[in-house]
Amino acid sequence: MPRIEIATIALALAACAEAHVPDDAPMPTPCADTDELDLLIVIDNSGSLGEEQASLSEALPRFVQALSTGDRDDDGARDFDPVTSLHVAIVTTDMGVGGHDVPTCDGGLFGAEAGDDGVMITRGRTAITGCLPSYPAVFEHHAGGDASSFAFDVSCVLNATGGCGFEQPLEAALKALSPAAPQPGMIDGYTPPLFHRGTRGHGDGRNAGFLRENSVLAVLVVTDEEDCSTTDPGIFDPSDARFSSVDLNLRCFSFPDVPHRVARYAAGEDGRAGLLGLRRDPSRVVLGVLAGIPVAATPDPARPDYDVILGHPDMQEIVDPSIPTRLRPSCNVPGRGLSFAPRRIVETARALEARGAGAMVGSICQESYDGTLDAMVDTLAAALTRPECS
Repeated sequence: MPRIEIATIALALAACAEAHVPDDAPMPTPCADTDELDLLIVIDNSGSLGEEQASLSEALPRFVQALSTGDRDDDGARDFDPVTSLHVAIVTTDMGVGGHDVPTCDGGLFGAEAGDDGVMITRGRTAITGCLPSYPAVFEHHAGGDASSFAFDVSCVLNATGGCGFEQPLEAALKALSPAAPQPGMIDGYTPPLFHRGTRGHGDGRNAGFLRENSVLAVLVVTDEEDCSTTDPGIFDPSDARFSSVDLNLRCFSFPDVPHRVARYAAGEDGRAGLLGLRRDPSRVVLGVLAGIPVAATPDPARPDYDVILGHPDMQEIVDPSIPTRLRPSCNVPGRGLSFAPRRIVETARALEARGAGAMVGSICQESYDGTLDAMVDTLAAALTRPECS
């Protein structure tokens, strides 16, 4: 090729680069898959979740085995590149009630003030044969390890009831993962969020070491109630005059401006926080939802149709005419209790997916969670093999 053409092409390429890459833009990082997965399970530990926790525990060995082998359907063939390094940690939905006197809400790590506060749980349920009194905050599993033994240890921590009946899973997840200062692997300009009484998150404090720089971050929310992550704990105070005209059980529904906006949990109010702020590449974030969604509304949990889910008649929040101190249940499995529409949690999944994250939305209203966790594996596999390019 003549030198003049080479020079012309070189100048054109340089001009393109100059036009599209600002001087202050970060250097691009190499595109690469990852084999690291950091999974945070946010478990509803209120008194109504015993059967659901047991069902989740039964499904965990198959789930861990699929991730660690890359064999989704147990046919002996690899369907995706396996996870060779898995972190699992557990937080509860109990974030306290601001110190107010509310039944069931005084038993967390920090009592009625802050509940378990998004701190990763280490206490084991010794009532289950074989469970130890305590475990590491972060469970670690490596390829070739015993998936069943690992899953059993995880289940010893996630099986717990007696927590606060006001569930705040979104706030628990955000506080568990958010650091007080930006960390490697996060978006440029990350803005650490503030929490109850001006506190910061535990990502680089009590929960340090869970989230790694190059991992896929997954959050699995398991609850039979709507999220009530709030800006004002006065909503939980039985005697607060601002809210006392409404039964305590209906306040988060009756005062929808008091809970945080769901934008806080997707990308933050300024677009530089939330779950998406924790990863440079939004495709490295996955939210799984196992909540009170009618089974018919989510036939394919790995591909949620948010209009169908949120438009389903049983997903509409209506005061129960037969028991006016509660909302109408969204689903009911005989022998397992009632569940209620998790509209805020579903809206958060939609907001995340709209920005490039992955989402799985399944129903807690069934006896087996094998199919739902299979869908979670599908969603995670896509995130693990999607290149990260900043």
